[in-house]
Amino acid sequence: MLLIRRTALLFAFATSLFAQPASRSYDLGDISRFIEGEYVLIGRKSESEATYTGRVVFRATGDGLEFTRVVAGQTQNGNVVFDAKVDESGRPVLRVHFLMGGKKYEATYLWHSDPSNFARLTGYVYLHDGKTKLPGLEALFPLADYKRNLGD
Repeated sequence: MLLIRRTALLFAFATSLFAQPASRSYDLGDISRFIEGEYVLIGRKSESEATYTGRVVFRATGDGLEFTRVVAGQTQNGNVVFDAKVDESGRPVLRVHFLMGGKKYEATYLWHSDPSNFARLTGYVYLHDGKTKLPGLEALFPLADYKRNLGD
């Protein structure tokens, strides 16, 4: 009898480890305010090994988020789209559209908190026409945290 109880408890514990977490609902206004700020951008262009750096500023608006992106002296502006497709933790992903080198691109970012509780974004960059064979990569680091670590 004791063996049956222990087996049942072990089975219950094991199944709880593999159970899917309850889906969370996220307030897009809260996400916008969390992500809002200036970021250092480090990237690799899609279909290339070329790297680039720049800055991205996210500003919360009444009902969302807009961005300003500066890379190689070119400034792009637009609205962030919170995609209904979510990452593995249930968070909505962010999508932005911009021009680079005269071509239309889209970037899809995952967002999370860094060790200093600032937002950090990482994502893929690809041609908007959907014909990208080698997507680019981008990482956005919060400028406030970056400056703090430099001692500024």
